[in-house]
Amino acid sequence: MAGILSLQRPWLGKALGIATALILGPAAPVPLLWWMAAGLLLGQLLDSFSGRLSGTAVKTDAEAAPSLQFAFTAMGWLAKIGGSVLPAHILCAEERMMRYGLKGSQREQAIAWFRRGKDIAAASPSLAASTVLIELAARCREECAAKPVVLDAVLECLYQITLVDDTPRRRDALVLIGDALNVSAGSVRAGLEELAMGFELQQAYEMLGVSAEDESQDI
Repeated sequence: MAGILSLQRPWLGKALGIATALILGPAAPVPLLWWMAAGLLLGQLLDSFSGRLSGTAVKTDAEAAPSLQFAFTAMGWLAKIGGSVLPAHILCAEERMMRYGLKGSQREQAIAWFRRGKDIAAASPSLAASTVLIELAARCREECAAKPVVLDAVLECLYQITLVDDTPRRRDALVLIGDALNVSAGSVRAGLEELAMGFELQQAYEMLGVSAEDESQDI
């Protein structure tokens, strides 16, 4: 994005408009001045449109899916903060990518966010010192305030990555992440336990060769 911005010129459209008028316009001075004025006006419109387009691109790049960016970065952070990142952590992140329908460049971006979270945890185990993650959490809170359902989805990501290798240290880290999202420690622990019970119940169904949809007497 910085490379694109460095190539932009606020006067390029106007210069092209005048140059076009000089090349294609009449030789007579007065009509040529009218052509140049028209070229200048069209160039001004082109510069204005280009500036708005550039501003939109910058905003989109800077503010793209704050909840997704925070979720995958925090997943990487949680995976690393409790020790080694396991293959199961990677599979968990892959499952979330598939669930959200992330493909191509979107998937690559999610992977980059996950790796960034790991790097943050490796550089400093303290969440308070991880300014990048704190800033991402603030942006995520803003989105969640407008769309409360997004918060549940983000928390589910964090619960799942925690349960991959459930340790006291990772649970404590999860509580800190919840606090950054303005979610109480009690709510975080309750949500984690609820999801854990769901996993255990599903494993029990699989061991019995049944499913939750089967009749009670069959189960």
